[in-house]
Amino acid sequence: MRPTWGQTTSRMAKRVIGIILGTSFATALLILALSPSVPVLAAVTVAFAGIARILRGYNYGLWPVFASPAMLLLFSLDTQSTWIDALERTSNNIVGAALAALATLFLWPHHGQTLVPGRLEDLLMTQARYLDRVASLAGGPLPAERTRTRDAVEQHLATSKTRLATQPRPPRQLMAGLDAVRDASARLRA
Repeated sequence: MRPTWGQTTSRMAKRVIGIILGTSFATALLILALSPSVPVLAAVTVAFAGIARILRGYNYGLWPVFASPAMLLLFSLDTQSTWIDALERTSNNIVGAALAALATLFLWPHHGQTLVPGRLEDLLMTQARYLDRVASLAGGPLPAERTRTRDAVEQHLATSKTRLATQPRPPRQLMAGLDAVRDASARLRA
């Protein structure tokens, strides 16, 4: 599970697709090599496990493509794995992904929505300090620190809006309010 619906569904899709590809590949290997020797099977298992471990940090979707064959081949060291073992592994992962999606949808708090008021306040306070500074300097240059702060707050506001948009039921009124604040901020800067 991930903090937002969008992140959870993205990771879930990568895992399910990777599991399907990996178990299909492992099943094909086991069918083609009806009775591989234990040293060959062990070497191939270690190779798949090593590749899977390296790829997990690089791309979560590639990890199960190699981890699934490693697991199924590892089980084959003791008893011959079949397509039924691959089907069980795939179906268990699909059920797990569905449970993660349901938990994210109904149990996980929508943190993006709770961050918006604070970020909105930060943006408005930054704009107010900016206007105070401009008024006090009567057209003097804006300090670089204020510019960076204002840009960072606007970036956080845009990130919050993007995360809210990925929710299964994005709050339309809040989204419209964020757009209004963004537009007002742009007018103040112009």
